[in-house]
Amino acid sequence: RMISRAGFRGLVLSPSTALRQALEGAGIRTGVIIPGIDERIFRPVSRGEKSALRVKYGLPPDGYIVLHVGHIKESRNIGTFLGYRDWGPDILPLVKAGYVDPAWKKRLSDAGIAVMDRYIDDVHELYQASDIYLFPVRSSTGALDLPLSVIEAAACGLPVVTTRFGSLPGLIEESECFRYFDDQSEIPGLIARIRDNPAAAGRDGGAFSWDSVLGRYLEPAIGDAVSSFQRKPG
Repeated sequence: RMISRAGFRGLVLSPSTALRQALEGAGIRTGVIIPGIDERIFRPVSRGEKSALRVKYGLPPDGYIVLHVGHIKESRNIGTFLGYRDWGPDILPLVKAGYVDPAWKKRLSDAGIAVMDRYIDDVHELYQASDIYLFPVRSSTGALDLPLSVIEAAACGLPVVTTRFGSLPGLIEESECFRYFDDQSEIPGLIARIRDNPAAAGRDGGAFSWDSVLGRYLEPAIGDAVSSFQRKPG
């Protein structure tokens, strides 16, 4: 409101729907932009590279790894992983944690879910070692409005199964390699569908590179803002 009263005539770009709505309510023009990634790091790998990464991190060579990266806490809806035995006979859920709620870590570990809470320099390698990314978060306090881990997973060529969380539905369309679910009972079918369809893997990570993001969002926004500024008197 202070910025608006000061006569701010610029444009604010954000991936957050809530922030954009608040700014628009204060009379400030906004636009959308998503986070970009370094495509030299977050990229798909070959089957041979994937196998080597599994050896490096002590992961089973033949299991189907369902990955989640994020805090182990109630607001992440992490209990979804407890139903993994219904997802397929060779499923291995892997949760790479930042903050860890000890009670939830014990529940996950006791259920046979692999929990990795040590620091890893190259977290992108866990995406590359996995087969699919699951994002079950529903609470707005569980993650950023546009979860970076979802973008990183997709950039590494992983199919993504996710709730309709935050800004995701408005920014990323559903496709063979990017599936939304409303109820966790849908997860087994979505995983099976992705596994049975080779086209569901190997998304072009370049779509999330900074070059792509700037060309798709920033350059048009700047052009629009300049045109709008030039049309105003004074």
